[in-house]
Amino acid sequence: MIGHTDILQPHRSVPAIVVRGTDISVIEEAVEGMPLEAARLTGSGGRVTVAGLRLGAVSASFGAFDFPVATFGEASPGTEVIAVPLTQSQGSWNGVELNPRSLWRYPPGSEHGGAARRPPNFAAITIPHDRTGADGLTVREGDEVARLGRLLSMVSERLLSGSLTRELLPALEADLRATLDDALSATVTEEPRLTASAQIVRSCLDAADQIGPSPPVAALAVALDVTDRWIRAAFGREFGVSPSVFFRARNLHRARRDLRLAHPADTTVTDVAMRRGFWHLGRFSGLYDRVFGELPSETLQRTP
Repeated sequence: MIGHTDILQPHRSVPAIVVRGTDISVIEEAVEGMPLEAARLTGSGGRVTVAGLRLGAVSASFGAFDFPVATFGEASPGTEVIAVPLTQSQGSWNGVELNPRSLWRYPPGSEHGGAARRPPNFAAITIPHDRTGADGLTVREGDEVARLGRLLSMVSERLLSGSLTRELLPALEADLRATLDDALSATVTEEPRLTASAQIVRSCLDAADQIGPSPPVAALAVALDVTDRWIRAAFGREFGVSPSVFFRARNLHRARRDLRLAHPADTTVTDVAMRRGFWHLGRFSGLYDRVFGELPSETLQRTP
């Protein structure tokens, strides 16, 4: 079943958890301090693994997908998120090409927008943000960042294999803090500036909030004063799919989130489907079943 998940505690003495499954919704709260919205950009299939570890005031999250995915989020007040790709991939975060020798530093309130045809294994470190000033998102690169990536890869491997023990935690925390400090002092390679295609995609997402959940490309083109061809090319470059496929995938995952949070006494499948732009209930149910392995009514009835 597409919605199947396994929740594991790798070692009873370690403050950690591992979640493996096929339901992409496990990513929503995986990164402390940055709630995420995720959408699978292919119809079905593939697995997701998420792991989390607490080290004092620092939390580390690890994730892996084996299918094309788009993710969106915003760093929460009082927290700072440092994200690092751990493997080679095809994709970008905030319009900057993914690179295992780079890190993305998200201060409170900064936005994340990512898409990958071949996503990387990734790590995210969340720390308290106690500095003044409104720093923007920055990207750093260099040997210090590469060392941080190697350390995080080692932690991820031990965590997933269950070989990380409590005795290792003090030294690991000290090593992580020192290596992170070095990486954050590395040269800022880019203050992310969106590529032309990323700018078009972001403007389309903003316009969709006004036009509707399934905006026609022609309507987006009028709103942005660009051609249909530019929009289709931008979505192809950023997500590897057409605008209609992207919005359908995003709406389907949003509908699932709505159904998981709703109560059967207060809403219906029809209400949710129409709110998310699915006007033909039978087609919606069939598509939902193919992607998530259950009918939307089953998701709704399972709500606690």
